[in-house]
Amino acid sequence: MNSLRNIAVLLAITWSVFGAVSAEESYGACETPNGAPGECMLIQKCTELYNTVVKPNLEDAEILFLRRSRCGEFGKSVLVCCPDPPNNNRGELPLPPNCGNSSLAGRIFGGVSTDIDEFPWTALLIYTKANGEKGFHCGGSLINDRYVLTAAHCVSKEALPANWRLSAVRLGEWNLDTPQDCQFDRNGNKLCSGSHIDFSIEEEICHPLYNDAAKKYDIALLRLQEKVNFNDFTSPICLPVNTNSSVSNYEGVTMGIAGWGSTETSRNSVKKLKALIRGQNLERCKAKYNIDIDNTQLCVGGEKGVDTCKGDSGGPLMLIQSYNGRESCLLIGITSFGPRVCGQEGFPGVYTRVDAFISWIQSTITK
Repeated sequence: MNSLRNIAVLLAITWSVFGAVSAEESYGACETPNGAPGECMLIQKCTELYNTVVKPNLEDAEILFLRRSRCGEFGKSVLVCCPDPPNNNRGELPLPPNCGNSSLAGRIFGGVSTDIDEFPWTALLIYTKANGEKGFHCGGSLINDRYVLTAAHCVSKEALPANWRLSAVRLGEWNLDTPQDCQFDRNGNKLCSGSHIDFSIEEEICHPLYNDAAKKYDIALLRLQEKVNFNDFTSPICLPVNTNSSVSNYEGVTMGIAGWGSTETSRNSVKKLKALIRGQNLERCKAKYNIDIDNTQLCVGGEKGVDTCKGDSGGPLMLIQSYNGRESCLLIGITSFGPRVCGQEGFPGVYTRVDAFISWIQSTITK
């Protein structure tokens, strides 16, 4: 009786175990039932799960695990989330207190200037145009000593102007007008950073499901040519790796934004700006834009005159959380899109939700 029950359950899991072997190996990154990174694939190509399927007797826990491993279908064949093999070349993400060290204060568009050492993970993306002119048109966030996280529309050839080339990432910047940044504190003491550094890009990695028209999966990784040496003015932000934030839609939660994007009076701010904005209801946000916005996205802002804007694309949406009595900044979102005119009351900006892509990030980064 037990074996018959197992067969019935497994048929529901493996419609066609021996079919469709010519299909592609992977259908994208996924997360296994126990939270480990994996690849979505045909079950017969996943040795670990296939060996479980063909066992003569299965425990209830094994059957439940197989059911929860389903990540889609290909024709009549079931796709499962196959756990990634151990990878000694996998990159690591820093955890508090080794990341996210900054302060979130003050009220970008409608924002105020940051201090010289605030948000040391903020990056500027440098584009080279057909005439050789260079410009900053997107932002990003340093997440470890080799990777910057940004929006896919800042990287994808289908989204960028045809004559633009993403050529470098700038870190350690504060004031665009000065080769070395300095600031006086309230006591009159002078604090200076080292010169900013422009890093060449070794690899551009857009999320495989990104589609510019749909405005979904708007997330990308940039692997830098060299490792970054951390200091007070260049260091990584924390990612929401071990949090339960996925249960929240952040409605009513106050978060921070920072960048050099368009302001009320100029195309780009000379100094890095910051502002505080609040999470909004996702359903009301959908109605405003009249497009599908799902749980891989967040709607934030909508206060008149306070917003991220064009040059802030790819930049961070941040939240402070306390770890063992010490505060660290988490990267909650990536600036994706908003209303045509920035800072409109009632029109929140839309952000890619970072905690929805932790498995993809972890399975993609290497040392």
